[in-house]
Amino acid sequence: MLRASPLYATNPARLNLLLETLRIINHNLPLRTGEYNESKLIEALVVKQEMQTVVNAKRVKDAIVELYRSTKAEMLEYLADNREHYPIFSLVADFWTCKTTGDKFLGLRVYLID
Repeated sequence: MLRASPLYATNPARLNLLLETLRIINHNLPLRTGEYNESKLIEALVVKQEMQTVVNAKRVKDAIVELYRSTKAEMLEYLADNREHYPIFSLVADFWTCKTTGDKFLGLRVYLID
């Protein structure tokens, strides 16, 4: 499925960075996970040459912003395209702060009401 994507065809290293970023986000891993020597060894041994890329905290932060923007644009387009089917929807925002690190988070849920 991913091999058929336009991103894999044009920039497989970027696809790898975005997938690694999703893995870091979804499993609450440190942003610098890709900087560990073990991560670098695994990438060198397992990942195809054309998909290899530097995965460090700065690039992951930038990828998070990119993923946020693209998801937001996709969601807004979906809501606009489906206005007839879902004329009413509810947006719920959750804000919280991590007690140990003080990091602030924002979560957003969309409920489509038919």
